[in-house]
This record gives sequence, C-alpha cells and structure tokens, in this order.
Amino acid sequence: MNGGLERFLLQTVPKMRWYPFKRERITKVSVEGQVRIDGERSVVCCRYFFNSGRSELLMIPVVEMHGEALDGTQDEVVQDHLLQMIDMASGEGVVFQGRRFSGAPRRYGERRIFQGEQSNTSILFGREVMLKVIRRFTPGPNPDWEMPLMLRKGGFRRVPEPIGIVEAVMGSERGTFLSASGFVENDGDGWSRFTSTLTGSGSGLKADVTDLGENLARMHNILLESGSEVASRQRIETLRASVMRNLSALRERVQEGRPSEVLGSLSLVNTIDGSLASVLGTRFCRIHGDLHLGQVLHSPDGYYFIDFEGEPARPLEERIAMNSPLKDLAGLVRSLHYAATFAWKVGGADRDSMEAWYGEHSDLLIRKYMDRSELVDEMGEQRATAALRFYTIEKALYEVSYEMNNRPDWVQIPLEYIGGLIA
Repeated sequence: MNGGLERFLLQTVPKMRWYPFKRERITKVSVEGQVRIDGERSVVCCRYFFNSGRSELLMIPVVEMHGEALDGTQDEVVQDHLLQMIDMASGEGVVFQGRRFSGAPRRYGERRIFQGEQSNTSILFGREVMLKVIRRFTPGPNPDWEMPLMLRKGGFRRVPEPIGIVEAVMGSERGTFLSASGFVENDGDGWSRFTSTLTGSGSGLKADVTDLGENLARMHNILLESGSEVASRQRIETLRASVMRNLSALRERVQEGRPSEVLGSLSLVNTIDGSLASVLGTRFCRIHGDLHLGQVLHSPDGYYFIDFEGEPARPLEERIAMNSPLKDLAGLVRSLHYAATFAWKVGGADRDSMEAWYGEHSDLLIRKYMDRSELVDEMGEQRATAALRFYTIEKALYEVSYEMNNRPDWVQIPLEYIGGLIA
C-alpha cells in the first residue's frame, strides 16, 4: 500500500459521514483485496483494526492520482464501472460477483450523487437506476434488495424494482457491496410532504394516510404468505427483556420530576405486560423494521416503501428476524405524532389543532390498516389494538432515549404519549 492510499484510508475515510466506526480508535489498516478498474482507479477491500481488538472490512472505491487518493464514488469512470459490475465477476484477494434480476446493461449520461445518507452512498443514473454503495462488509443477503425482490415476486409493486446486486466473496462468506434498483419518480418522502402540508394549510392528508394504511397491510399480507412463525413464549420473554432493559436504563438517567413519574410507574409495566400478552401466539413474519414517514416516497401512483436495510449498526440477524407486522404500523403511528409535533413546535402551527389532527389521522391510519390486514382478521381488532399498544410503547421508549441524547427539549413529547397510554 502506497503512502497516498494509506493516508486516505487512515486520515480521510474516518472523517467521512458514512464511516461507521467513529467511536473506535484505529490501530492499523490493511488492503485484503481489490478490483482494478484502470491504472488510477480501483475498489479496495480494507480491514480496519481497532484498539478494542476487533476488526471490520470496508469496501471503498478510490482514485489515486499524483501520490494522493480520493473517494472514487465522485468519479464518473468509477461510477460507470460500479454499475457494470452487476454483469461481471472480478477481483484479487476478494471476488466480486454480479447478479442481474431485471433489465439490460446500458450506459447513462446524467447521474447524481445523494450526499445525505449516513451509512451508504447512492448514485442515480439517468433518473432510471439507483445504485447503492454498501461499504461495510456484512455476511448474508442484504434485506434492502432481498425484501423488495420477495415483495415484487409476490405481486406487490409499491417498492422499487430490484435490478441487480454485486456481492463480495471472502472465503466461504459473501455480503452485498452494490445494490441497483429502479428509480421511483417522486416529489419527496412522506416526512417532507406531511410536515410541509401541516405547517402550511394544516389539512388535506386523509388520502395519504389511507394509502399508507391500506398498502402497508397489503405488503404485510404478502410477507405473511412468504413465511411466518408463531410468537412463542420464549420470544415474548425476549421482547419483554429488551423493553425492560431500555426502561431500566432510562430510569437510571431520570431520578425526579414528570419523566420519573411516567417511567417509574407500575402502570407502565402492567401495560407493557398486558399488551405483550396479546402478541403471544400470533404470527410473526419478515417486516420493514424501521418504518417511518422518511422511509416512504410519494409518487403519482401513491406511496412507495423504501430502505428495508434497517439500522446498519445492528447485527444482520437482528435486522432480518421475524416480528409482528404491527411493529411497522406502530412506527408510522409514532411518525404521524412527530409530524404533528414538528408542525407546532418548529413550524408555528397551532398546538391544539395539530394534536386533534394527530388523533384523527392516527385513528384513520389504524382503521384502514386493520380493514385490509389478514393478521388482524386472525387476531380480532380488540386483540390487535392491544398488541399495537406494546409496539408503540416500545417505539416511544426508544424515542425518549434518543431525545435525551440529542434533543432534550423534545423528550416531553414521547413521555406525554406514554403517559396518555397508561393514564
């Protein structure tokens, strides 16, 4: 490894937004394999070693010029080659194997790089193909392409069409490096649409909520048909233990005042246990797992569900574990609450009006979902409503932790929601 590449990997890469190990101290980095594009350009597979004793693999496109190295995703030659890798196999030390699901190879002139992502880089080719560069090597199929492929095969069209992938093969393990899908024409994500509408006219979103509820149910129906398992007592105990660990950690941080009253309430524990009992024996399946208004795109056809990858920092086995479809519904319910809160807390809308809007539209979302959900047909609405309460509490407790760490003046929002549930 030359000095320019070593400086880039040790000094520049750790400062990039997508770099996932910012809390770790690097002891060394080694190049374990690469794909040569030409004399200046390549994709390198790097192993980062940390003082904790562990190591991680990253796959990084680079351009080396005049003794220095640069981020290759900004280079058009590299971008074109990455897209072409779907139809080839190549590499030294690590083998990159492409697999095409649909379409035919072609070249594109116009392209745009999306800079806002925290863990990946996406490149749009000609408003037709979205190519996602997944830099962290994680063995196993990535749910970001696996789930849409499963749903498309089941007849659900409200997800981007998978075009192809490139997997990095290291010995007996393989993990996704590139994922290409069809571009969804849209005017923004759900969060932008809801918050701009609520801070403007403050109304007119019933059709949007109806579309989200009905199509989320349709998506879950197909996922249940693709494979399910019964929520065992052991799994219920695992869910409870996870929520109680989070609750205990929050109680240690909050010793007095209203937060302490809510989080320390016996009624909260009783509500968790009572609602969780309604989950026992119901069907679990693969779900989105991190669903909120920022994970749906508004198109002329309605809303499309995107970003099935889940939380990248979590192990893959957790991200692909089956869970109740009601967890996704709870994510959207809480996201509606946050949109309404944003409208009055940041956008200057009337608080009472926004709280009334949330009550009406969250009820509409739940009703439209339950009208179309095969799981709810099996459970009955009363039991499904009780089970949904568990997942909204689980989500709200996560929000309390997030707000304590990032926006302390917002922590009252999820606390008030929890307080309302246990009142």
